[in-house]
Amino acid sequence: MGRNAEDNEGPGIGDPISITVDTYNKVASDFRRYTLMEGDREYQESTLKYTLEMLPTSPTILDVGCGDGRDTSFLGKKGADVVGLDLSKKMVDLARECYPDCKFVYGDIRYTPFSDNTFDCIWASASLIHFPKNKLKEVQKEIYRILKKEGILVLSFKKGKGEGYDDEPYGSPRYFSYYTLQELKEYLTMFDIISHIEYPDTLMNSEFVYCWARPCTYKNPLKGPR
Repeated sequence: MGRNAEDNEGPGIGDPISITVDTYNKVASDFRRYTLMEGDREYQESTLKYTLEMLPTSPTILDVGCGDGRDTSFLGKKGADVVGLDLSKKMVDLARECYPDCKFVYGDIRYTPFSDNTFDCIWASASLIHFPKNKLKEVQKEIYRILKKEGILVLSFKKGKGEGYDDEPYGSPRYFSYYTLQELKEYLTMFDIISHIEYPDTLMNSEFVYCWARPCTYKNPLKGPR
């Protein structure tokens, strides 16, 4: 059963993105320990390998919301020219400490320093779900700009309805937007979803869906929910 967050308003003051980043800054080390215990790494790596099969040799990849950098490191070891990006300074510091041979950038996916058509792939695992739905348009506009026109956007989301705060498991609020697959397709006005896989909920006690999407040039980016 998908999550319903319509009644979970949470903190009433402050920007949801800033509040979520503050939480990640507070719990960076706990986040690494907790996620290492989740038991989903084998499945995650199979998803990464599946993505690499869609890409050219030595692809350029941006790992959005890279966290402690483990996906960035995995992709780099598989031959990708990869950069990890995160809006949490503490997470970037942790990633640099854990994987000193990888490149990590502190920054916001809505306003990146990268040139047009830089990346073969944007990997956004459990990161764009922290943006309020009314911010997804500006997020995808920047992704569209820096992604090559034949590139692939990979993103994951929690199935459900609505959006709001969740204090679990760290005791500090993080903002989540929940989608059905059809709703996500309506919001992604600049991309066409070409494939999706449901993440086993037995691994993370959540219903995650991974989607692969390509840029589309024939849709008006201003269409869709606002």
